[in-house]
Amino acid sequence: MNGQTSKELADSYEAESGRQWSQPLGFRHSLFEVALDTLKRAQDLDKPESIRDALKTTNLKTIVGPVDFATGPLPNCSLTPLVMAQWRKGKKYPFDIVIVDNSKFPEIPVGGEPEPIPYS
Repeated sequence: MNGQTSKELADSYEAESGRQWSQPLGFRHSLFEVALDTLKRAQDLDKPESIRDALKTTNLKTIVGPVDFATGPLPNCSLTPLVMAQWRKGKKYPFDIVIVDNSKFPEIPVGGEPEPIPYS
């Protein structure tokens, strides 16, 4: 990880692109974190099996949370923290995302309560 928080990554993306960040941004970033970590730990970069074995033993704190391929739920898979959010009328952009439930991961701050969405 490069030390950035998710908010810093989103703010940096918006400043450089002039566009609103989107949810996949962190996951795209984490792919590079996992790849770099894997290549650093591989014993021999000329041997594909060495890279495969390093990837298989990944246990890394990424911008989207921990990635640990040893914990499952299936071999070579990892679950990352997931919260519930709701898109709402935004201030800077047409819509902003607000976290409304963090019951599984209370360390992720909530930004509001769920609200009914009016349809016209």
